[in-house]
Formats: sequence, structure tokens, C-alpha cells
Amino acid sequence: AFDAIMAAYGMPKGTDDQKAKRHQAIQDATRNAIDIPMQVAQVAHDGLSLAAAMASDGNPNSVTDAGVGAMCLRTAVLGAVLNARINCGDLEDQGYVEGVQLKCNELSREAMQRESDILSTVDKVLAGQ
Repeated sequence: AFDAIMAAYGMPKGTDDQKAKRHQAIQDATRNAIDIPMQVAQVAHDGLSLAAAMASDGNPNSVTDAGVGAMCLRTAVLGAVLNARINCGDLEDQGYVEGVQLKCNELSREAMQRESDILSTVDKVLAGQ
């Protein structure tokens, strides 16, 4: 996604038509640079359900793997959200940016809560409860 942004910035800008095409290419590439990490964040977020099931219903001997997986997935969500958010500042479509920001907040909040819940389950299994 970053390469597309750099390519768009490298487009000719000598005429009004070239400037308009360059501007649109930058906006399109920027939206793509937001969408890709948002997709990553969503997939990682969805993976937390598997980690939760593994912690609560899986083999007790692998419960710590579920905890580590939850931590990794939470980090993936938060990292992808940061990558999306950095590109929001360059997108002119403020309605789209506002929607992305809301989704970023939702995914981040839920990922942290789900990780906490999973780690609580891990602690209970380790304590023999």
C-alpha cells in the first residue's frame, strides 16, 4: 500500500489535468493504505474467538498457548489500527475517516477486553478451577 502512495506522489503534476489525476491517485492509494490494515485488524479481532474457545474448552495443557495467542492477536489488532490511523490524516473524505476512527476505537476496545477475559480464563485453568 505504501508503494502505491509513493508512486502516486511521483506522478507528473505539470498541467491541471495531471494535477487532478495525481491528486485522485493519492487519495485512492491512501484509502487503500487505510483499508488493508483495517482488514488485518478485523481478522485478528475475529481470531480472538478461537483463542477464547481454546482457553475455555481446549486441552488444559495448551491453555497457556491460548493466552499467548490472545496477546499476539490483541497486538495485531492494535498495531493494524495504528497503521490505519496514521493514514487517515491524509484522506480528504472526512466521513470515511470518521467511520474508520470509530471502527478503530471499537476493535481496539474489544480486543483489549477479550484478551483480558481470555487471560482470566487461563489463570483459572492454571489454578485448577
